[in-house]
Amino acid sequence: MVTAPPTTTTATPSASDASNQQSQGVAARILSAVVLPAGSHRVAMAPVRVLDRPVQSFGDCGIDVDRFWVVPGTSQTVQAFLLSHPPAGVGNPIGKGQSSGLPFIFFTVEGPGQVDQSQLLFAIAQDQDSVGLRADAQIVPLSGGPNCQTSQ
Repeated sequence: MVTAPPTTTTATPSASDASNQQSQGVAARILSAVVLPAGSHRVAMAPVRVLDRPVQSFGDCGIDVDRFWVVPGTSQTVQAFLLSHPPAGVGNPIGKGQSSGLPFIFFTVEGPGQVDQSQLLFAIAQDQDSVGLRADAQIVPLSGGPNCQTSQ
């Protein structure tokens, strides 16, 4: 008895799916390059409630991939460390300040291929004898994403 081979269907990803996957990859590479002081450890969720949300966002236009750490020291020493140790592939910081009382630093990132606007944003929150740190790699693809309005 001869049986037909199983049929396989390969879905062709749309341009926005491919762009989103590329943006996710760029964000993961940016976050993997973050350099932190000795004794820092990554945690699964915001170590301080105030770090639950990014201090700045592109809205629905792009993607935001976050990571959290607990870092020894004070918010001032962590901020000084981040400013003096930018991740590989990230330019000098383009801004720092406070949003809702949280110190933050942001860097622009030169993105390859389909990535148009990329930034790395750190939010810093003192938590007794350590610091909660949130890093957001925020990427907006050239296509602008399905929820963005573009002007022509």
